[in-house]
Amino acid sequence: MLYYIILLLIVFLLYCLIKYDACDKLIMYKHKNIFKNKDLSMGKYKIADLIIEVNPKYLHSEKLMKNYEYSGAEKPVFTVNVTDEMIAYEGSISEQDYPDFYYDFLAILRCICLNILKNFNGFFFHCSSLELDGKAYLFTAHSGTGKSTHTRLWREYFGDKVTMINDDKPIIRLINGRFYIYGTPWQGKENIGNNVKVPVHAVCFLRQGKDNKIKKLTPIEALPLFFDQTERPKDKKSMENLLDLFNLFLKEIPIYMMDCTISEDAVITAYKEMSK
Repeated sequence: MLYYIILLLIVFLLYCLIKYDACDKLIMYKHKNIFKNKDLSMGKYKIADLIIEVNPKYLHSEKLMKNYEYSGAEKPVFTVNVTDEMIAYEGSISEQDYPDFYYDFLAILRCICLNILKNFNGFFFHCSSLELDGKAYLFTAHSGTGKSTHTRLWREYFGDKVTMINDDKPIIRLINGRFYIYGTPWQGKENIGNNVKVPVHAVCFLRQGKDNKIKKLTPIEALPLFFDQTERPKDKKSMENLLDLFNLFLKEIPIYMMDCTISEDAVITAYKEMSK
């Protein structure tokens, strides 16, 4: 009798999981057009110290970019007009199925990053980044490794001394011979970040490990890892710009590889080496 009760409970739980997952997807798609931007004019935003005019297809994007709105008189350096083709492209390369308003937001990011790379000495870098004592520490890894978990441990250990810059998709620019990292509206699943600009101090590639061990990488060791965490352009000029920026970045900024656990000791190990 107990066996059948347990079996029924398992079947019921599986049914609930499937049902609610399907309902979530249905709700997202049923309401994806309620965010449609029909009549609003273009907005101006200040992202990475650049005034950019953006015309999204969906109000969802405007809402997420609100903290970067710009109301001054400075003219935009370029304009992003999202098209249906741009949204379709984001959908075609996505590993999961999302509603169009999400692809609208990604299309804006892609267009901005490619423009900055081509004309404004900057590049997109997939990482979780924070500021401590006026210096930016960047942590990157393959999705699911735990970079957001690691920066959360820094916030817990250092408390109010730490400010999150961006938890997913910041932009880095070379300005007057120095590299700065900027917060952007693209802040990851938990939407963690701030509209700030901080000089880059160090970068660390994370791997899950049983012990906490960190070592400094040579530029040759670090270069292929960087390509996995950025947008690789298709045109020759932009690729040359990216290579030039990486070359300078790897000469100026110390790069580390760390095997880490989810622990306070991981924070201490990383900070002790990276803060030098």
